[in-house]
Amino acid sequence: MKKKILIGSSSFLLPNNSSWNILENKYNLGFADYGGYNEIFGNKNVNKIVCFHLFFEDLNNSKNIKEKLNFILKLVEQRLKISQEPLIFGYSNRDDFEIIKNAKLRNEELPSYQKFFLKIEKFKKLYSNFYELNLNKEFSKIGFNHVYDERNWYILRCRLSIEGIKIVSNSFHKIIERIYNPASKLLVLDCDNTLWGGVVGEDGVKNIIIGQDGIGKAYYDFQKKIKQIADEGTLLAICSKNNEEDVWDAFNKNKNMILKKSDFIAHRINWKNKADNIQEISKELNIGLKSFVFWDDNPMERSIVKKYIPSVKVIPVDEDICQWPKILNENFNFQKFRVTKEDINKKKQYIIRSNFEKQKSVAFNEKKYLKSINLKPSLHKINNSNVLRAEQLCQKTNQFNLRNIRYTVSDIEKINKDSNCKIFLIGLSDVFGNHGLVGLIIIRKVSFDTYIIDNMMLSCRVFGRNLESWILKKVIDMTKKDKIKYIIAEYIKTKKNKIALDFLKANNFKVLKSKSKKLNISKKRFNYQSTYLFDIIKDDVPNLELFK
Repeated sequence: MKKKILIGSSSFLLPNNSSWNILENKYNLGFADYGGYNEIFGNKNVNKIVCFHLFFEDLNNSKNIKEKLNFILKLVEQRLKISQEPLIFGYSNRDDFEIIKNAKLRNEELPSYQKFFLKIEKFKKLYSNFYELNLNKEFSKIGFNHVYDERNWYILRCRLSIEGIKIVSNSFHKIIERIYNPASKLLVLDCDNTLWGGVVGEDGVKNIIIGQDGIGKAYYDFQKKIKQIADEGTLLAICSKNNEEDVWDAFNKNKNMILKKSDFIAHRINWKNKADNIQEISKELNIGLKSFVFWDDNPMERSIVKKYIPSVKVIPVDEDICQWPKILNENFNFQKFRVTKEDINKKKQYIIRSNFEKQKSVAFNEKKYLKSINLKPSLHKINNSNVLRAEQLCQKTNQFNLRNIRYTVSDIEKINKDSNCKIFLIGLSDVFGNHGLVGLIIIRKVSFDTYIIDNMMLSCRVFGRNLESWILKKVIDMTKKDKIKYIIAEYIKTKKNKIALDFLKANNFKVLKSKSKKLNISKKRFNYQSTYLFDIIKDDVPNLELFK
């Protein structure tokens, strides 16, 4: 079912214009009457995402600007208190700036919205479902004279041009997409004429173009931007038709390189088809192709990858290298609301996983091997320092995700306060290093003797360690004082989460048949064909010896 979005504004926004198609294609889109603030933020729309745009110019016609602004902000806060759905608050202001007057005008005579911005900052701090959208920044990229349209204003009461409407629509879309879909994980890069100018195998290491002058500076700044997004958690890989020795010589011997060999988590440097190489990288890292972004200067290579791996995001690279640092900086695929500690440590943790898999593949006795690596799991209560990681796991985890519920920070905070719920993050370390917070478990009491696993998820980078069995044992331990007899788990099938079903079967969960057990819960609550039962008294948890 499509999520519902309500678009509102202080002016008319041309609801039937094709600029809104990007949202209408994915969401159930509706528009409130412009200026209808009570309708936009009122009780009847609590189950809708609200996207609102305020034109400060619309307040300038009011006798009391501050009073009108306070009225709107009061409605916004009331809405935030009664609804967990996202509220995206956009605003813009096209000043009638006069150079001559401003040259002598005292600052205190200028219109001030200082209290408004202080209130916006307060909302961002207090409400995890509030999102600010400063459209002045977006409008300024092409210029206010292109974004605003006086003819539309006088005829339709719409302040914007069609180009302006597109910017508003695309900006709302980007924020909503990032709320519900994580940023891409991996940037796959070509080398020759991409990371540097020229062909290293022909021109030589010293003659490739990168440095502090001319076009070389553009390549230098491009690498600098790549390094920045890598430091914020994006993984890097190389996919290049080249001699491998020549490529590594370029990184090791050319002093102008920003990026180093150690910055790349994986590489395929050979003469094979790039589509095949990218799929090999996906298997090696156990990262889905939907999380891949491909950057290559060669339009034929981009076309091949786009055709044969349509789930990979292929960047339509501008022919002018001078534009590349800007294009990468503005690329939506890598943008995040916040950079967490887990993001920063991601590369290190994938290296740890890769080392684990390599050693595991040559181990003769798997259980003996797992016991030898000193597995040390841990439970962590939800708090301010880790709630973002809990949200990240909910939003990003696709494979080991039992019910595929995408909780937000506000949802998690609410669950954490619910006396009928228990919620914990799971940490893990072993001889390969500290993997960080890699799992989340939520259980909910549904009757006096039964808990349901509301959701359980585990990062793919720790698969193969039987950590899920340890988590189940901890769930049993924490419910014993409540005299619980049964734990039930509902499996909601997706294209990717079969491993979660395998966990249930391997850990002695049985299909719950409505007539075989007289559970004290509503029969309408679950789909019995996809719900599984664990009897705490009768059933055992396997593989616990690995964690002693």
